[in-house]
Amino acid sequence: MVQSTATSFVNSSVPNGPMTQSTKDQISFLGNFDTFLKLLITQIRNQDPLSPMESSEFTNQLVQYASVEQAIQTNKNLETLSGLTVANQAALATNYLDQWVEAPTDAITLQDGEALFTYYLPVEASSVSLTIHTLDKKFVRSITGKDAGDLLTQGMHKVLWDGTDEGGTKMKDGAYRVTLTARDETGAIIYQRDAQGREILDANKAKVPLTPNAVGRVTAYTTDSQGGTKIAMGESAVDLAHVVGVFRKRPDEGAVKMGVPPEKPKDEAKDKDADKDAAKATDTDKDKAKAEDADKGKDKTADADKDKDKKA
Repeated sequence: MVQSTATSFVNSSVPNGPMTQSTKDQISFLGNFDTFLKLLITQIRNQDPLSPMESSEFTNQLVQYASVEQAIQTNKNLETLSGLTVANQAALATNYLDQWVEAPTDAITLQDGEALFTYYLPVEASSVSLTIHTLDKKFVRSITGKDAGDLLTQGMHKVLWDGTDEGGTKMKDGAYRVTLTARDETGAIIYQRDAQGREILDANKAKVPLTPNAVGRVTAYTTDSQGGTKIAMGESAVDLAHVVGVFRKRPDEGAVKMGVPPEKPKDEAKDKDADKDAAKATDTDKDKAKAEDADKGKDKTADADKDKDKKA
């Protein structure tokens, strides 16, 4: 799982750092080589003309010094290339500012009261558990069991959290963590799978769990001396190399709201039966009303007849 950091980020460019290691090595090498040449010249000047020193000895030493010099120069060239790479990544990260990006991480950012994340199910699930916690592991909100509705099908899913907890209280903008657990019809946990449907294993031969993708608007970036570049989405950040999608606007079309179960398909047969029952109930009420009116009419007629009889 790709872990992200929750910290403050500011726009950064490649700094003019301290002296590089290759420069230090070169200075040390030149000093040693100068000392070696002085000793060699002194030795040659003071050698016995009748028993001169072997030339192969100092020739081998000269060759070794030449090899060291070449290695130092190679390191210097690599450091130059590394610096150019850092500069290129910084320029690339600049283009991401104010864009929406998607990257695999369990850290999502609540921005302007909402947070969007996605996940992929390699197979259909019988239940899915999505739980949001604060960074200090306090429970916020969840969708569990079969209430996930359309979030159980195989494929990519989008979830839009409205920023409220289970009680409806609005949470503050910032970084949160989301955990994802999906189970198949047997109750077994679903893990990541490759294109052939085989479960993916990590370096320790352990199954790789499903990982959500956070989607957020890039607010800043930072680079380090090792050539790494991170882009920040509010208070959470990911490596630039891990970005899997870039969007001009938030890609929330078709997203399911967190905490609100999707509407279940309507049963047309049940709806028709309910309509029939309602119609029958209405007809029955009408019949009762007619019967009551008829009874009232009869009562009025009977009363009128009684009045006539009395008058007679």
